[in-house]
Amino acid sequence: MYKCGICGSEMDKMVDLGKLPLASDFLDPKNPVEKYWYDGVWAWCDGCQMLQLSDPPPIELVYTPDYQYLSGMSKYMDWHFKRTARGLVNRYNPKNVIEPAANDGGILQFIKDRPVLGVDPMDKACEIMAQKGVPRLHAAFTHDRSKLIADDFGKFDLVFMA
Repeated sequence: MYKCGICGSEMDKMVDLGKLPLASDFLDPKNPVEKYWYDGVWAWCDGCQMLQLSDPPPIELVYTPDYQYLSGMSKYMDWHFKRTARGLVNRYNPKNVIEPAANDGGILQFIKDRPVLGVDPMDKACEIMAQKGVPRLHAAFTHDRSKLIADDFGKFDLVFMA
């Protein structure tokens, strides 16, 4: 049985993708190294209605200085995020929105009429969020960090993660 990383409830396995390598990382063919592999088991928590990796890789292995992915590099993703932002606001009408692992603020840049907060540990992503005018917190979103955010900003009506 798996435990929820958000509320601690027991979770049900939904799909097992087997062993997976970290994404958005390139190997140097002159200096090959063993990649980090993790169990790609996705589980569902009825307690908080969250689909999540049952055992996510350590954050310091995922978000290295060499991490390359920025969601705004794709015109299609911008179109998708604009559409998704509009749908989320129309469906849930949240007073405020937070996006853990916000990357470069892809969704939040399109939510202009209410408070938003993007949280991301990557320097480049936070620089781009600043250029887009997206309020941000340059940090990894962890359980302890979520408590500090709640103390500083209050609770959020909508938590979005792409």
